[in-house]
Amino acid sequence: MRRYFALLALAVLSASAVAVAQDKQEFPRFEVFGGYSMHRTGLDLSNAAGEPSPTKFLKSGLAASFDYNMTPLFGIETDIWYSHGTILRQSEYVAPQFYHSTQPASLLVRAGSTPGSFGRRIATASGEVYPAAAGALKDVAFLSGPRFTLRKGKLSPFAHALFGLDHAEFSTSGGELDTAGPVLAELAGSETGDGTDNGFGLALGGGMDLNLCRVVAIRAIQADYYLSHHSSNNISNLELSFGLVFKIGRR
Repeated sequence: MRRYFALLALAVLSASAVAVAQDKQEFPRFEVFGGYSMHRTGLDLSNAAGEPSPTKFLKSGLAASFDYNMTPLFGIETDIWYSHGTILRQSEYVAPQFYHSTQPASLLVRAGSTPGSFGRRIATASGEVYPAAAGALKDVAFLSGPRFTLRKGKLSPFAHALFGLDHAEFSTSGGELDTAGPVLAELAGSETGDGTDNGFGLALGGGMDLNLCRVVAIRAIQADYYLSHHSSNNISNLELSFGLVFKIGRR
């Protein structure tokens, strides 16, 4: 029994020492991040007419965040993410199920044509080819939530849980066959419309900052599982960010 109380007392003293050390640890009051981001969409492109992008990554992106640190460990983070990129490439070859299920009878598979790397080629009886249009996706997220940071010398690993608004917009260009229908149905619940929808966003993840000095750090990596909810569909995405962090004020 005495041994038990001795261990309990030691644990309480150790926890108190850690708390006191954290209270005395100097840390930035605010942290501002800005950098490049990539968004890998989880939209199902298997039923679209056009040829899906091999990686599904939106490679044109920006990310920014503002953190208010209450303690060395805990803070409140607000993020803005912007991503844009092509997810369906314009192609003369379209998905076989698209030809069989939705195209008018006037569109015929060209005699003697062979399947390409993606689907089949569609043409009229006179030989005029009907390529599938390219499709682009733009995604903007406004998120906020708690952030936890372990500040150890040159490295500051962190984790966060962010919630907020996700704005998605799908558009097509070029081609004769509309690629939008199946993607719009997943994104906005209808195969018609302007391709824009506002939904819920949830990000769970974290990253690692490399501290160069008291006021500047490099965000070596930030990776988030990003769940966006549009219409009645949950879409599982991946968000990657890299950039610079500026530390403002001291506490």
